[in-house]
Parts: sequence; C-alpha cells; structure tokens
Amino acid sequence: MQRNNNILAIILLCFALGCDKDEGKVTSYAVSGGSETDDILGFSEDLGRIEVDGQRGYIDRTGKVVIIPQFEKAWQFSEGLAVVSMGGKKGYIDKTGKVVIPPVFMHAWDFKEGLAVAKKEKGKWGFIDKKGNWAIGPIFESVEYSFSEGLAPVVVKGKCGYVDKNGNMKIVSKYKGAMNFSGGLAAVKKGKRWGYINPVGKVIIPFDFVEASTFTETPHYACVIFARDKSRHGGFPRSFIDRSGKTIIPPDKSKCVLGFTEGLAMVIINKTNKYGFIDSTGKWAIAPRFDDALPFSEGLAPVCSRKRYGYIDKNGKFAIEAQYDGSLPFCQGIARVMIDDKWGYINRSGKWIWKPTK
Repeated sequence: MQRNNNILAIILLCFALGCDKDEGKVTSYAVSGGSETDDILGFSEDLGRIEVDGQRGYIDRTGKVVIIPQFEKAWQFSEGLAVVSMGGKKGYIDKTGKVVIPPVFMHAWDFKEGLAVAKKEKGKWGFIDKKGNWAIGPIFESVEYSFSEGLAPVVVKGKCGYVDKNGNMKIVSKYKGAMNFSGGLAAVKKGKRWGYINPVGKVIIPFDFVEASTFTETPHYACVIFARDKSRHGGFPRSFIDRSGKTIIPPDKSKCVLGFTEGLAMVIINKTNKYGFIDSTGKWAIAPRFDDALPFSEGLAPVCSRKRYGYIDKNGKFAIEAQYDGSLPFCQGIARVMIDDKWGYINRSGKWIWKPTK
C-alpha cells in the first residue's frame, strides 16, 4: 500500500514533512505512516467505509453492506484489520466486523508490517501486535511514522531515531526530525537542514535542504527545498532529486510542483492558478488548464473544470466527465465522489456502487 500512502501524503500536505524540533518541542507533520487521518482514499483490501445516520460501516466493491454501520468512526483496512471507535476509545475489527482487539486505546494506527502504533489514555506510545499485546512497550514520547522497511522513526528524550521490530534502537535518537524509509533512504533533520541516511545510519545525501520528503516509487524522486524563497503556492519553490542526490527538476518560482505519483506530478501555475501535470523530466504531459486537481491513481486523476469534478486519463482526456461537486483518487477500482455535500462511490465506468449518503 505504499503507493496509496504517497497519494495520501500529497493530498493532505502536498509535501510530507517529518518532525520538527523547535524551542524544545517536537511537532509531527507525518501523514503517510498509517496514522489516524480520515480515510480519504475510501477502499482498501476490497472494503470501503460508509456512513448512515451518523454510524460507520463497510461495503464491498459491489456496494453490498458487509459490516452494518455501528461504529462512531471507522478507518480503512490494513493487513486484515481496521481501526474503529466505540465509546470514545479505539480498537480493531476484522473483515467480518468482529472486534478482535478491544477499544482500549486513545490513539491507534493502521497495521504496517505486522505492528500498529498505539497509545492509551495515560502513558507513552508503543507498538502492538494483532492480538493487542504490546510488541514494543509504550516507552516513546512520540512515533512519527509506522514501520517501513523494518524500521520506525520514534522520539526519545526529544530526539528522533529509529527502532526495529524487536524494540532495539538501530539508529540512535539524535535528529531534530525523521521520516520513514523508502527504497533504503530516509530523510532526517540535523540542525536546520535535512539530508538522507541509509538503514545503518550512514549519511547518503548531505544535509543541504531546508525541507525534504520521502522518496516516491515512480519515479524514485524526493521533493526538497534548497532555500526559503517564497512563491505564491505551497510556500517555497520545490526541487526534485533522485536517490544519488542529483537535482532532476530544478526550482521554478513561476509554478508549484507537487509530488509524483505514477510518473506524473501535479503542477500549479502561480500566475493563473491553473493545474496541469509534468512528466519525470519536467516536461508538460498535460497542459495546465484545470481549476483544481489531485494526483493520479490507477491511471486516472480527479480534476475540476467549470466548477465540476471528473477524471482524466494520462492523455488529459476525460475518462469520466466532470459532473460532481467533489472527487477523490481511485483505489482498487473505486472512487469517492460528492454530490450536494454527500459522498458516494463510483466504479471506473462512472456507475454508482453506493449512492451518496454523507
């Protein structure tokens, strides 16, 4: 599900940041590590969340209700389990709707690589197994991301480091910020600059950036900022580097380039506020002519034209005509769309599998 995590990060922040320790306080901006962020992508592991009369449940890909709406809140399935909220506490259900881990946590994240981040009302953060037992005890001040490539960034004594699945600190807590590993590299912050390390803590890309992101899968680029020189959108002009640290796409004050998914990156033209997409070389793949857009997923991207949302293919042609008040990326062949402030699900043909309820 790493690809979906990348999409989610771009949607929520456009630029996924790690933790930033300023004035003695660590602040988490992490969004793609399996946290309690609302289920934007909708479907996961063949089930999608619905809401009826204020209660959450799940449907399958045909639109059949498979878990009756009964929960205060519900999140997407990951590794066979989903976080749900009951009585103000969080626990986990399986795909039959059975509660397999009782709701005893104030915070509970998706399972990643067999473990989930959790925190009770009093105490610190730790990791639980699929029986709800502590696999790594609650000893951390914060957990910035879930496990990725066998390591998770945690905060100990105000500093970020990395723990393995046995609870051993594999990379000592000495950084002001840390992100999850992707392709053998993770962004970490030393002083006021970010760089990239490998799983044994060796610096691979120097600390040259004032901000940095996790590497994406296609292409293998990371979004970075060299200097705080503001542009109109997104704060500061962004560059893209490869895994050797080479700049592939240089900063451009005339536009804001967001993260890559499926080989294309969303771009906002500062002067016109129009959205388009560039390829991995920085050339226009789809000219900037849309009023709004979100990243590509499963070959389609949500875009807005004349105040209506639809979906385009990678040639820039409408695959599903603009007709909705809102639309989100496809996941497992299903997408959430909005009409009159109510959300429903459509398939790739644009047919309803669940008509809008909320």
